[in-house]
Amino acid sequence: MRFSDLPERVREVRERIDAAVVRGGHGQRVTVVAVTKTHGPDAAEAAWEAGLPDVGENRVQEAHVLLQVNIVGEATKGGFALETLGAEGERMQALTGLHVRGVMTMAPFDADEGTLRRVFTGARDARATLASAGHDATELSMGMSNDFEIAVEEGATLVRLGTILFGARPA
Repeated sequence: MRFSDLPERVREVRERIDAAVVRGGHGQRVTVVAVTKTHGPDAAEAAWEAGLPDVGENRVQEAHVLLQVNIVGEATKGGFALETLGAEGERMQALTGLHVRGVMTMAPFDADEGTLRRVFTGARDARATLASAGHDATELSMGMSNDFEIAVEEGATLVRLGTILFGARPA
């Protein structure tokens, strides 16, 4: 089977997350979102069987629940700037059918630890800004295969893991 070692990878990732929660001191519950893009339906099935019911797929257009924030203003990434999020959060309160549950961010791929922590702290501040605007902003999605432990230390409630679980994307 293509993903036969996935349960072992999941066990290892969960152990690393648990240790990061302790190191970070926030005491949060962390959900692993298995990112399956371009892997096909067998990856989602393998994730389910390995105990990962939350699967992320960025091709779905009906599922707007987390707002992306761009904390350090990376030109290659989209998202709201922290300075504009308060006003945008208030504007979104009037939109029907939109339930903002939190924020998501991605740090620069080659960021040092200081930059990672600045990005993840900024995302935590963004979530608080949305909550102040009246949204049920409880989720904080940040951290990927290369930086998820620091993200958890900084308060992540969702980590998006692909490569560490499924290996490199097929060509």
